[in-house]
Amino acid sequence: SPTAAETSSSPTVSLSSSPSGTPTVSDAEPVCRNSLVNSVYCPFHDVSYLVVATNTEAKEFGELVDGATTVGKLTAGFEYLYNEFGNSYNKFKTYPSYTITDSETLMYYKDFYGSDYAPNRVVKAALNMEPVTFTGPALEQDYTDDTQVGDVYYIAEETAKKVNQYTTALLQMYQLLEKAVQEVKGGCISYVHKGGGVPCNAAVDIWDEAAAIQEGPNYLGVKRCQNYLTCGFTYDNTDTIAIANTKILNLFQVGQSAIRTGDIVGTKGIIKLIQSAQIVPYIQAVGLYAWKISNTADSSLDTNNKYYAEGAAFA
Repeated sequence: SPTAAETSSSPTVSLSSSPSGTPTVSDAEPVCRNSLVNSVYCPFHDVSYLVVATNTEAKEFGELVDGATTVGKLTAGFEYLYNEFGNSYNKFKTYPSYTITDSETLMYYKDFYGSDYAPNRVVKAALNMEPVTFTGPALEQDYTDDTQVGDVYYIAEETAKKVNQYTTALLQMYQLLEKAVQEVKGGCISYVHKGGGVPCNAAVDIWDEAAAIQEGPNYLGVKRCQNYLTCGFTYDNTDTIAIANTKILNLFQVGQSAIRTGDIVGTKGIIKLIQSAQIVPYIQAVGLYAWKISNTADSSLDTNNKYYAEGAAFA
């Protein structure tokens, strides 16, 4: 297995001598061994496999249920996501994988939907075209409605796709951040002084995994920034990454340092800032679909159930 030195993402520089003989840094460019999302975030260890799994599983599931003209397409999506039929990754059905303690974000969901809330309950209900009830103040969500636009079961399809990729992945991300904090609370600190003991990298590894899972919600930012001219820091939208995503991944980078040094208070503050930035593309998505509905001659549910389902999934 690789050593800590081999997996470290520390930048490398070349040194040369000045006329006075003093070493100077020349042509120094940070090198990220395990770059993630345009190298905005540099993981301490390689999490590329998790990025691939998150992207591929969501994409393959979406393709199975896309244009669900028959209940059979929804059933195929269920079999793929929950019964390992043709699925090489089988990650989403386990999310959130950490449930010992709740992140603040999961607490909000449970306050609304009930203490037994799990995003996969909603996805399963949509794919099975069943109603799902909650113990919290949230209203029942009934997916037995076979209202269609054309020949497509849009309500079930869009709910399953959007909740899976953008709610399930989001909660997995925040639960991993919570788990990393709990590891540090338990004494797992990556940075130690000389003679201070053996470094514990479990917490920072979990933090890196959360950054990899963020690739799911991150995709939403890339899509919506194109609508709101917030791709990059100029309105011409020439950049390929949303301002919100750049902020989030930079916050992840600062948070990684806080986790490595055992700074729990700092880490919790950074998670709050991540929450603030992460919600931006979700608000943009709700606004987009509300605009699409209002921009039609007939804004009824029967005519626009695809847009209603998409907007509700992000709300």
